[in-house]
Amino acid sequence: MKKRRQAKLRQLVESQCLITQAELVAALRQDGLTVTQATVSRDAWELELQKVPTTNVGGRRYAVPTAEQRFDPQTRQRLLTDFIRSFDVSEAVIVCKVLPGAAKLVARLLAGVPCPDVTGFLAGQDTVFVTVRSPETAVRVLAAFHRLWRR
Repeated sequence: MKKRRQAKLRQLVESQCLITQAELVAALRQDGLTVTQATVSRDAWELELQKVPTTNVGGRRYAVPTAEQRFDPQTRQRLLTDFIRSFDVSEAVIVCKVLPGAAKLVARLLAGVPCPDVTGFLAGQDTVFVTVRSPETAVRVLAAFHRLWRR
């Protein structure tokens, strides 16, 4: 079901000018798929959908990244090693300190790692907050991030 839904989402984003997650949800529902905004949000992260400028309506729309815009595993690991300074955990939140200005990139890199226990990312200037389902799952997610970071 997930692969079918994500394939349909990719097709819709490539063929339509969809600006909001609500529009993504509506387009999938119009195709007969029952989805929530939270599901579409996770799918968008996993597909690494990006917001790009629109040409005719102003604003930004969803787009599928090109192969050059995706990160291969070696590049992902190198960038994480270069930009992350430390990890800490507090209850069900992992706090990732990064170089100034790198938080959005690091959040995107971490979001590209399949991890069903992660519920969201919030990137500031030099900090990324990663919310997870519970304090117990935070330990597993932190271990996975540490394996990528290799520091």
